[in-house]
Amino acid sequence: MKGVFYFFIIPIMKANKNGNGSKTDMTQIVKEGKCYATLYSIIDLWTQTINSKKYWPSEKRRVFITWELPEFMHEFKEWDGEKPCVVSQEYTFSTYGTSHFRGMLESMLGKQSTMKDEEASDYDLENLLGMRCKLKIIHNSPYINIWAIYDLDEKESKEAKKKFPQVNPSVIFDLDEFDKDVFESLPEFLRTKIMKSPEYSDAELKQIEKEEEEELKF
Repeated sequence: MKGVFYFFIIPIMKANKNGNGSKTDMTQIVKEGKCYATLYSIIDLWTQTINSKKYWPSEKRRVFITWELPEFMHEFKEWDGEKPCVVSQEYTFSTYGTSHFRGMLESMLGKQSTMKDEEASDYDLENLLGMRCKLKIIHNSPYINIWAIYDLDEKESKEAKKKFPQVNPSVIFDLDEFDKDVFESLPEFLRTKIMKSPEYSDAELKQIEKEEEEELKF
């Protein structure tokens, strides 16, 4: 089991509101160290403006990946029972050899430094949904950071699936195949980011035209 180490902050909201309006400090729930995780959400944000203190603003295609952490359960809403805590990371969608996204992909698949460029660029990301791994979590108050991603071998993966069944439904969103229902099910902050992308208006228009064509058939 190998790991790829990252040196950037991956924030989980330190204060999530419960159903009663109170706030839960996530740093008090998710402990530091290695834990099992299941990748369940891949959201294509398309082109986003990236602002940096060191560089001029730039336009980059971004993707938002989320894992659930089944070892850390919490009742966020009184009427919804316990749910696993989650951790997310927004990546620049690039399979270039030294990109963070490429590092994540290689780590999930256990192919650190062995994955060829063509294999990385052609990989179907949908295959990552439901994939188990281990994450090394560290605290950097007020945030929780992913320090490393470790792949699981076949035996470990089967054991993890049996011990920790996936709770959150798998979700993938891509403007190339715009799904209105999936889009509307996303958290508001993700919908807002996607709507700011220049590709969104075209995708929405195509969806409207598609719906109109289907109505005409009847």
